Amino acid sequence: MARYRAPVNGYGRNDGETVGEYILWTDARREPQKTRADKRALNIPFETASVIRQPAEYKDRANYEGFYWMAATDGHVWYESFEEMTSLKLLDHHGTIRAISTQPMQIYFDDGSDHTPDFFAVHTDGSRTVYDSKHSSRIKGKVATSFENTRRVCKRIGWDYQVITELTRVQRHNLDWIGYNRHPRYAPTAERRERILAAAQAPTALGELLLADHRPHEIYHLMWKRELLFDATAQLTLNTILERTHP
Repeated sequence: MARYRAPVNGYGRNDGETVGEYILWTDARREPQKTRADKRALNIPFETASVIRQPAEYKDRANYEGFYWMAATDGHVWYESFEEMTSLKLLDHHGTIRAISTQPMQIYFDDGSDHTPDFFAVHTDGSRTVYDSKHSSRIKGKVATSFENTRRVCKRIGWDYQVITELTRVQRHNLDWIGYNRHPRYAPTAERRERILAAAQAPTALGELLLADHRPHEIYHLMWKRELLFDATAQLTLNTILERTHP
């Protein structure tokens, strides 16, 4: 078996110890934990794990961290870069996230390398997914190998694994625009919701719905919730076609 360098963040082990692939994480009580990277990790609540590493502070740092309020979980999620924030917004828009954590674990591989995924999420159907966020131009060399190792380990455990790459400028703009209305305060009443959705039973232009005495924020909220579908790859205009989600 491969020999590993000593893990960081206080997770020490005896020099010369040999182990299989394993996962380190900090639980909700901020206590360090360790498990083999196999079926034993399947139902560990990594969605409640603390961030396992913090970014270094240095002059002229390119990335800016912050918190994104996620409508799907009604909570704030920390991100390390704008790229990660966009990924969180995309996941939030999909509306299937029940719980999510940022940089919840370090996975140590047989080749002596390790990787800290960006997110771990539990979906409404109970499935669990590990996510990485990376521009496609940067997925090469060691990064590509690390992602493939992560995919392999996730498959063994029983998790899904997805890499979220860059969105186009139009996609980002559309997400930003409708995302301003994601908070429940912008949701229409049950009566108004049915009226809006009934008007979009057949494909209808956004401008027509707006002229039908509906409040814009309510329509955008339903678009965010994916109750009104539209082509997110095309620029959002008054001519954008909306259609009600059919059961």
